[in-house]
Amino acid sequence: DRLLGGLLLLARAEEGRDREPLDLDELLERAADRYPEVHFEGTPGAVLGAAGLLESALSNLIENALRHGGEGVEVTVRAWIEGDWTGFDVVDDGPGISSNNLPHIAERFFTTDREGGGTGLGLAIVKATCQAHGGRLEIESRRGDTRFRVALPRS
Repeated sequence: DRLLGGLLLLARAEEGRDREPLDLDELLERAADRYPEVHFEGTPGAVLGAAGLLESALSNLIENALRHGGEGVEVTVRAWIEGDWTGFDVVDDGPGISSNNLPHIAERFFTTDREGGGTGLGLAIVKATCQAHGGRLEIESRRGDTRFRVALPRS
């Protein structure tokens, strides 16, 4: 069921339909209510987007950081605006992603957590969502500082 649901969400993300003016500030406020253990900073502004897909992408990144960051991990969502771009970073102070896994982490079906129920679709969906919105997913990781940046064109 999880795999099928993930594949359907991936197909929807790749379609790039259902976009409308969207205030990312509201999206982050809803996420802050759902994840009180996460710190939220900054103001991202507006994009032309699909709210459900972008909310799913943000939730996926937060849940990955909380699950893989280890006990006591601190997770922060930092919103930003830089010129014609806006978005948010999901940052954690966990152990980081291995250099062997880092180039593959957003590929379909790549997972390090099969036993824990991972399908290897979560980050592929995030990447497809970013691309369908004319944006990109950037990933940087080292011990104590892993950052997933969702960069989107401003509207």
